[in-house]
Amino acid sequence: LRDSNFDLLGISKERRIEKRLIKDYEKDLTFIFKNFNSKNRSILIDLAMNPNSIKGFGPVKQKRIKNATRNRLDLLLKYQKNEKMPLNELLASKTI
Repeated sequence: LRDSNFDLLGISKERRIEKRLIKDYEKDLTFIFKNFNSKNRSILIDLAMNPNSIKGFGPVKQKRIKNATRNRLDLLLKYQKNEKMPLNELLASKTI
């Protein structure tokens, strides 16, 4: 029933956030595969592992999602500075 018209939990706010996080993670993996090299290896590995910190239910999960989102943005900014890439170029990338 998941993702069908009969999935009543699929329309909940928490489930919609989870779906967005999955799409973001898929985009991040595409970005990582395209840009991986020895110079930015540790940043991109941290970016790939970032969703592992999201655990729990309810308020606990919400707090961890907030922290993981903040960490994701920090890692992308760190990558941008490391690569000396203009921020607008990084954000314009279809993979972010």
